[in-house]
Amino acid sequence: MNKNTDKMTYVKALTFVLEGYELPEDVRERLTALKASQVKKSESKGKAQTAKAEADSANKDIILEVLGTVGKAYVDEIRSKNEILGELSNQKVSALLRALKTEGKVVSTVDKKRTLYSLPSVA
Repeated sequence: MNKNTDKMTYVKALTFVLEGYELPEDVRERLTALKASQVKKSESKGKAQTAKAEADSANKDIILEVLGTVGKAYVDEIRSKNEILGELSNQKVSALLRALKTEGKVVSTVDKKRTLYSLPSVA
């Protein structure tokens, strides 16, 4: 059983009831409106996640550019080298750097309890 395709969602449950049962008209109207709101909610959630992923990807590209220019740097130094990254929190930039490290695009070393980041070829 595939969990993703067989997962019962509100939309699937409402569709099941709307298509499978005789309902009073006012109940049918309410359930149809509820189903429409659930569809809209799920569509906007997907768009928000896509927008976040696109922003994260763009920010990762900027981080790689900065590291290509400076060689090795700490999170706060990376943020200070670019206006867009400077608007992000240290935690956000650190999370993006961890993701880049997982992808093999960045390496890190610990220097005096602080993490120093660089491109793999600079390490």
